[in-house]
Amino acid sequence: MSVGDMFDVPGHSVKECKACQYEQHDDGTVMGNKNCLDNVAAIPDAVHSCPNYAQAACFTGHAVHVDYGKNIEQVRFNTF
Repeated sequence: MSVGDMFDVPGHSVKECKACQYEQHDDGTVMGNKNCLDNVAAIPDAVHSCPNYAQAACFTGHAVHVDYGKNIEQVRFNTF
């Protein structure tokens, strides 16, 4: 049995999720795909297979970080 197999949750089997990342800095520079904010379906390569240790659920995360006095808005989207 692998370590990933030990994370198996009976009854939950998410095989693939849509995943993307988007960051916008105070100066307007962008890293990632802006469609990640509200239109993940428009990202053609957003679907990824889930490894066996990550098949219980998918997630969405949104945060604002302060890095040396500058705000960085991050969106990480991973949903089925």
